[in-house]
Amino acid sequence: GLQAATAAIFGEGPGLREDETRRPFSGRAGKKMDQWLQAVGLDRSTLFIDNVSRCFPGDAEVKPEHAEACGYYTDQILQAMPNLRYVLCLGGPSATYFTNMKGQITKKRGTITTIDRITYLITLHPAFVLRQPHWEGIVLGDFRRFAQMVKGTIPLKPRAVKVAESIDRVIEAFAELSQSEYVAYDLETQGLRSWVAKHRIWCVGLSDGTNTWAIPLEHPDGPFVESELSTVYLLLHRFLTDPRRKLVAQNSSF
Repeated sequence: GLQAATAAIFGEGPGLREDETRRPFSGRAGKKMDQWLQAVGLDRSTLFIDNVSRCFPGDAEVKPEHAEACGYYTDQILQAMPNLRYVLCLGGPSATYFTNMKGQITKKRGTITTIDRITYLITLHPAFVLRQPHWEGIVLGDFRRFAQMVKGTIPLKPRAVKVAESIDRVIEAFAELSQSEYVAYDLETQGLRSWVAKHRIWCVGLSDGTNTWAIPLEHPDGPFVESELSTVYLLLHRFLTDPRRKLVAQNSSF
């Protein structure tokens, strides 16, 4: 019940199936979400699940203003849940309503924000993943992190990650990391076969244990144009091949 629930999931708004059944996430997106919950060891029956908009928008997308129009009901639900500590926000309207998120959801997913007594994790809506299935592994990772938060197996304040979204920031990142003898890095790729043209490196994460950087590369929402990518790859190659540096790598064979 509401009184006992410590974790909740809020999506955007009801689809046609949900509008008919009056049960959130009972359609195709709900089935996908149920698969992820099972994969990360969360029981749907222990979670409160709802949408920030209660009205079926037809063919239109749910907008933040729809969530605001239903805000009274959402706030009443939160007040009726004194033990609520964790909320997973699925989609932009949900993230905007609870955390005042600015910008594209694809760039903000994975963000953790604590407001008052509740910690929010932002990720993509399963309906989005059904349309763009290459995001599924990333979103499943966010679900896994949410499960860890609910189960208390990870700290709620992860290490701050700095994002290098310009050439100057890339140079700053390598200058900062160059102060350390050991650096760990991980490549996030679209596929597993480097010889396949469409399998690209989406981003690289680097950390010396104190400083952590993410450099977006060939992701479709990345900040670099093709001419800038050549420079970024050159800087990355110089950094990783410096013989004075000891590397700990994951997925480096790509």
